[in-house]
Amino acid sequence: MPLKDARLPSALPALALVGALLLSTLAFGGILRPAGANLGRPSIDSMALNMGVDPNTAQWFELAQLPGIGESLARKIVAYRDSQRAADPNSERPFFQSAGSLSPIPGIGPRTLARLRPFLRFPTRSAQFDTVTSSR
Repeated sequence: MPLKDARLPSALPALALVGALLLSTLAFGGILRPAGANLGRPSIDSMALNMGVDPNTAQWFELAQLPGIGESLARKIVAYRDSQRAADPNSERPFFQSAGSLSPIPGIGPRTLARLRPFLRFPTRSAQFDTVTSSR
């Protein structure tokens, strides 16, 4: 006949509590993620978001982390940018000059632009991008 330990029933709630705390620490600490949560793409840190993301140079995975932009829309932005650059390969001028220049992309409307505006940055106009034509 097996011996019964009188302490076992009182230890079960404590053991369950320790297990729940461990699991929540792993989940909220970023070790456990739902399937497809990061899709294997690098994440942008909050400092980069505070500085702004330049849609002229950002990769799709950087754009995908902006509010209201997922992988599909981020890839559309990059494809649109690349197609416009291919149409004028000699231009060194940044294609996106302001948040409004993203509006021709399907899926980006006024509400999406309003949400994105604080997280975007655009190159400032400089002599590098000014074209001066001489009449000589």
